[in-house]
Amino acid sequence: MPMSNSYIGKFNILQTLETNVHQNILIGSTKENPNDLVIINILHNIKNLGRNPKAKLRKALINLMYSERLDGKFVVVTKMEKGVSLQDYLEKEKPTIDRRLSMVFQYFKNIKRYDDLEHSIKNILINESQIVIEKGKLALNELIIIGETATRVDHLDPIIKKISTVVKKIIFYPMFDGDSEEHVPTSILQFIHELENNPKAYKNLKQIHDDFKNLYLYDENRMNESMSRGKNKNKQSWRKQVSKIMIGAVVFGAISFACVNMLQNKNNLFIIQKQASNKMPTASFKKIQIKDQWQFINESEAYGKDNTIKKVVWEVKKENEIRQISYAKDLIVDFYEPGEYDIVLKVADQKEQWSKEYVKKVNITEGKQEIADIDTHSYESLKHFTILYENKETMIKDYEIYRSGEYAIKFINNLKTANSLSIKDLNLDKHTFISMWVMADAIEDIDIKIEGYKNENIRFTKSMTYKPRNANNWELINIDENIEEIDGIKIMMYNRKSTIWLDDLVFDVYK
Repeated sequence: MPMSNSYIGKFNILQTLETNVHQNILIGSTKENPNDLVIINILHNIKNLGRNPKAKLRKALINLMYSERLDGKFVVVTKMEKGVSLQDYLEKEKPTIDRRLSMVFQYFKNIKRYDDLEHSIKNILINESQIVIEKGKLALNELIIIGETATRVDHLDPIIKKISTVVKKIIFYPMFDGDSEEHVPTSILQFIHELENNPKAYKNLKQIHDDFKNLYLYDENRMNESMSRGKNKNKQSWRKQVSKIMIGAVVFGAISFACVNMLQNKNNLFIIQKQASNKMPTASFKKIQIKDQWQFINESEAYGKDNTIKKVVWEVKKENEIRQISYAKDLIVDFYEPGEYDIVLKVADQKEQWSKEYVKKVNITEGKQEIADIDTHSYESLKHFTILYENKETMIKDYEIYRSGEYAIKFINNLKTANSLSIKDLNLDKHTFISMWVMADAIEDIDIKIEGYKNENIRFTKSMTYKPRNANNWELINIDENIEEIDGIKIMMYNRKSTIWLDDLVFDVYK
């Protein structure tokens, strides 16, 4: 094989990390950017990876950059994840129980991809030592270190027990201040106990993920339904008692009967009022198609005085397989494959009551083309832009709060100057309009200034004052006048008191 076509021609070798009878592990970097570090893992025995390892690893490893068979060996190159170890993060940050449960969910979403791998490889990849935390986001290094004393794992039980140990550490280590086991939902404690003591109940890692997901997202709804069933049972018992009293009233006379009847009506009224105040929220949305993109606008409703929708969970399903999950208020979907999709919405109110699922079907006759395959002026995701942040201390990517996709740009309040970002390598004509979704955590006047550039020369300036209608709600801003042919743009936000998030920035043309 020519050197340029192997890993040697694609990556720089910096140093040796580990050498044993099973493998050589090297630290390297990409030829294009020497600052991007990689792990080069040369496995001596391909049999350890099972049949068709290249396809399996491509499907399983998020960090995989390159793989190849070479002289009877197998080379796996993965990027190095940045961040701190799980233990350091837990000791330093002492996250809340809600944050810990979110981390467990992220862990399960990562490891469910390993189902097709050999058990011995799974057993390595699910280790706590693989976990790194960067800005609150959990990731796995996916480093396959077999070691000289490695033992073969032929079934799932020891892997599941090891997973239970990792989960227990995420939730309970160290004994977090103000929280104890009693703050962990009972259903989660039962799940951990089952994971640890009855591993045979699970056939694969995806089943573990799905069971935890149902508890994590929907358990509060089941608790409310259980409470409702308990109330109905109590109501039936109460009615039996009232029936006995009414039979006795017939004996003792009409006046006693009337008193008991009044008591019954009063209690019935109380129950009706209580049921009305505890009415579950109703999930609902409308769907809008804009060109080849679909938007689903949340119109859910909560009941009771000062009650609002607090939590939102969207699922996009195809053939009962979940393709996308979002927690944003509204949902934007690009369908790249034709077929019938189910759009599922569930919401919870401030009382932690969950709605029933609201489902609408969408039939896609022709999937949207990947952006790399078409010539277009339309950019519909932040990741497609070359963005330069001029205030790195007050501008970050936020992977926890976003409207769609994976992250939003967070503008932390800045009293000294504007938060500015520049976007390069555009190709926009005079018929272009700009739209962006913003959310602020407080209501204040926010001055926005936009400058358009061509060959680094300013072509236009537009200023506006934006005042959010509500705090913590995504709102659309459109700019569609006096846009000239430009190849770069600068957006400046003067948010002095509030924090602002920007997402779904779009440059498009009128057609």
